[in-house]
Amino acid sequence: MLKLNRTEVSRLGTDRSSMEALFLSCLQAKLIIGRVNTHPDLNDAQRSEIVFEIKQFTKKGCFQDAKAD
Repeated sequence: MLKLNRTEVSRLGTDRSSMEALFLSCLQAKLIIGRVNTHPDLNDAQRSEIVFEIKQFTKKGCFQDAKAD
């Protein structure tokens, strides 16, 4: 069985810390989506595609509706 030490894993870009760095915070994602939605040069299809991609790189749970108590 092949074992990778921490340096090899980091060099390959597959360690946990580099993966976590790819995720946007909820605030970052919401701000970016707001700018995308108001950009005058984008059509609806482009906006939808960009927003979808942003949500793929955003921490889970950021876009869930708050439930009333």
